[in-house]
Amino acid sequence: MRNHTSIMTHWLLRVVSAMLRISIILRQEEISMEPTQPTQPAPAAPSPQPAPTSSSNGLAITALVLGIVAFCIGWTGPFGLVVAIAAIVFGIIALVKKQSKGMGITGLILGGLALITALIVTMVGVAIFGGAAQVANQVSQERQAIDETKKDFAKGEVAEFGALTVKTTTFTQPWQPTDGFSTPKDGYEFVYVSLNIKNTNSEDSDVNPFDFKLNDNGVVSDHEIATTPTPLNSVQLKAGSAIDGDLVFQVKKGATNLKLQYTTYNTDALKEVNYTLGLN
Repeated sequence: MRNHTSIMTHWLLRVVSAMLRISIILRQEEISMEPTQPTQPAPAAPSPQPAPTSSSNGLAITALVLGIVAFCIGWTGPFGLVVAIAAIVFGIIALVKKQSKGMGITGLILGGLALITALIVTMVGVAIFGGAAQVANQVSQERQAIDETKKDFAKGEVAEFGALTVKTTTFTQPWQPTDGFSTPKDGYEFVYVSLNIKNTNSEDSDVNPFDFKLNDNGVVSDHEIATTPTPLNSVQLKAGSAIDGDLVFQVKKGATNLKLQYTTYNTDALKEVNYTLGLN
């Protein structure tokens, strides 16, 4: 990046130097084309007169300086746009008032180039910020829609977890595993949940057992590894299709108000969403 910046600076200085040389050459040609005064006899002892003042080139110099500045900062957008317009205006006025043609034209050219650059940068910036504002507005609308969507479902209801509908077909508490080696911790017991999951979306949806957790009065836990008739596995569920799967969790003995919690990430709203379904 630094090499590119050095190259751009080098060529910028070469362009500015070339413009200044053109200005000097045009000025020299302008001076050489001025008519010379015919040789006349020396006048007799003229009375002292105040020194004549040369014609001012202030507007042309201002146009040149503003043109160089605008050419250097045209990429800044609106600020470069203002300086470029000022360079063009001063350049035109300088030419109308017949000040230095070289400096006036050079300032006019540099101002014009800077004006084009500043306009492009400004339009690109407006497009980028306008697009960002539109995206932010869409995200805000999606989040509002999610906030207004029902996310907590009672026992026996068919829950709508985003693109999935989830129904509890079996809930057993306590549940005793049949593999002979799975045992709960002291003071805990296993609960068994059998689910029917359907994809109501028009596109395929991913189903991952680790997205389903057990919420025990605010304490959230992952499912246990246990042998069940139809364990829920990670699958890509086709649009409109459904699957059955089992999950096993470990809770304190006699726990009540248990809820199945499903966590997903809404990419449109850029937000994590939690749904719950009552189990007992």
